Amino acid sequence: MAETRLFPSERCAGFFGTKRFDRRKNADGRSVKSIHATTVNGNGVNPGMEDILAVAEQTGIGKA
Repeated sequence: MAETRLFPSERCAGFFGTKRFDRRKNADGRSVKSIHATTVNGNGVNPGMEDILAVAEQTGIGKA
């Protein structure tokens, strides 16, 4: 699990934050490199319920 913390706020109890998993520092220690990530079915957009159910069916989740 990534590093997490609660950031204080004057508007509310605070904001939850987590260290990003898709960014790494380059060898120079300053610039940041993005790491490729994809969605559940690889179509490049956030999955809808149909996408999630299709993946579940293909993996056999929920079958007795």
